[in-house]
Amino acid sequence: ALHAETQVLLLGTVFVVLRPFRDCLEPTLDAYRPLLNAGKSMLGLGTGMAYSYLYLNAGLPLNSPLIEPKLILFGEACHRLQMPTFEVFFTACRKMMINL
Repeated sequence: ALHAETQVLLLGTVFVVLRPFRDCLEPTLDAYRPLLNAGKSMLGLGTGMAYSYLYLNAGLPLNSPLIEPKLILFGEACHRLQMPTFEVFFTACRKMMINL
């Protein structure tokens, strides 16, 4: 979990400035599951939020099967972990992408 935490902090501060957003997507998503498994639900779900923002900022297609299933997965995790604020974010983000 320490590796995932460090990775997220570097991705959110240094890497997004030095690398294209597209290159930060996979490492961000790779940190999500280990953080949740380690009980770091706020940081794990924050990583899901970061993935959503990076995806939008990278200019990737909104109708891609790469994003919508992940947003649903993140929303289900929020519901399971009883984190309604995060759940509202992922629901709103998903609806926004559908409507664009």
